[in-house]
Amino acid sequence: MKRITIRQSYYSRKKRRKVKIPCLKKRILGDLILFLILFLSLFYFLFFSPFFKIKEMKISGGDIKSASFSTRLLIEKMGKNIFLFSVSKIEKEILKNCPNLKKAELHRKWPAGLVLTLEKRQPIALFCLPSEPDNCLFFIDEEGIVFEKGKNDQEGDLLKIFSGSNNGKIEEIAPGEMVLSQEKIKQIVEISEGVKKVLKTNSCLKVFLGEGERVDLETEEGWKIYFDLSVDSKISLTKLKLLLGKEITPEKRVNLEYIDLRFSKAYYKLRERE
Repeated sequence: MKRITIRQSYYSRKKRRKVKIPCLKKRILGDLILFLILFLSLFYFLFFSPFFKIKEMKISGGDIKSASFSTRLLIEKMGKNIFLFSVSKIEKEILKNCPNLKKAELHRKWPAGLVLTLEKRQPIALFCLPSEPDNCLFFIDEEGIVFEKGKNDQEGDLLKIFSGSNNGKIEEIAPGEMVLSQEKIKQIVEISEGVKKVLKTNSCLKVFLGEGERVDLETEEGWKIYFDLSVDSKISLTKLKLLLGKEITPEKRVNLEYIDLRFSKAYYKLRERE
């Protein structure tokens, strides 16, 4: 009698387990279906609902040309989903076609807007080709990039940089091209400003790029100063100031041909009198 009770108890527990397992499977399956429904609903809401379709855009900065190009590019995105395009790709496309821009920053304005901020390059000098010095003037910025053709009536007091001669000559340039390193254009501008202070003039100066680190600067009086960019510009300018203040008198400056500051000792040459 005791054995029968034990056997019946065993089979009763086994039957209850068999009943519980299908119920657990149904619950898991139900949870998975619910999760899938929620996931698909969220996916549809984010990528296909009208809520996230681009409806407005705002552009600030730049000029008429760059703003016009950017507007045409962004209009193509109107009505499309705000998630389904590459911000960096659009920024690169704008900068590629508008070399006068230094920056183009595009931001998403939730839930359905785009904000584009453009920053123009600022000219610090004019870059000139020696073959056509009066016709091929390009504005150049602090990064050494030429970005727009200039005209004679736009020159103002900007420094003129000629591409040089011999092996240092650049025959052709295109907007958006880097023709000088950022460090080199910085040194040239610093030297130009320093020479203006020494000579006490605000006149536009001319710079001729030579081979290697050589730079020749032409003054409004017609004589030149030879610099080596590998030499500290402060030392070179101090030599120039001492030379003009002590050894080269105003009378001598009338016949001055050049001052050479490329070496440890400064040299100068006077023109031969006719």
